[in-house]
Amino acid sequence: MPLSLFVLLLSILGFGLFNDSEGFLEEQQEKMAYELALKAGLRGDLLPWQSKLLGQKVDLNGVGRSDLQRLNGLGRVLANRILSERQRRQGFKNWNQVDGVPGVGARMLARLQTHFFINELH
Repeated sequence: MPLSLFVLLLSILGFGLFNDSEGFLEEQQEKMAYELALKAGLRGDLLPWQSKLLGQKVDLNGVGRSDLQRLNGLGRVLANRILSERQRRQGFKNWNQVDGVPGVGARMLARLQTHFFINELH
């Protein structure tokens, strides 16, 4: 499958990757599309959203603002705060550091921990 066809297929399916319950069907469709692309020979480093499609957590120290914003309820302002704090600390070492970011409460922290991990060796 050519890369352009794969991109078109994903854009038709949409990017509801981190929706809690409403996006379950779309997430399954995206996962199937990505697995088909892998079988067709599209290889390379996985982007954060591609890892999520395959059911893998993503390193919070390696994601960008757009990856964070895919998480339901996490907007541009909070994503910027998380990234600024990560840069200030030269990477998060543990979840307590993320919890200290203004706007990250218990629910958001739990949501982040569901989709991301922190490489403690960072």
